Amino acid sequence: MKSDELVYWFHGAPGLALTLVKAAEVFENKEMIKAAIDAAKVVWTRGLLKKVGICHGISGNAYVFLSIYRMTGHVEYLHKAKAFACFLLDRAHKLISEGQMHGGVTPYSLFEGVGGMAYLFLDMTDPVYARFPAYEL
Repeated sequence: MKSDELVYWFHGAPGLALTLVKAAEVFENKEMIKAAIDAAKVVWTRGLLKKVGICHGISGNAYVFLSIYRMTGHVEYLHKAKAFACFLLDRAHKLISEGQMHGGVTPYSLFEGVGGMAYLFLDMTDPVYARFPAYEL
């Protein structure tokens, strides 16, 4: 599949990866963390979307890597989260203003808009404590 339609938190690889990380924590199951890493590979390959929010945008996809980093301690996943955050920091507002990227139906909200991007930026200041809002508790 060449589209990004299954690279959203609410119905694709990012949500699956985050759920598998939580399951691995609860059940102490290494197979689940491997499956989460496999899902994260899809996010890395196709996760630079055309939206900025947490629910179905780049910000939410960055949380996949933050969760796996927290679980494994492998800095590679922190670097991937930083790559997504840097893309947003560097290009999002220009791409939104040009109409190439958008902030969702509610452009300032936490889950669909730039509010989620701001939340990600705040979490990137101390990524060990970063949690996907309202999902990872």
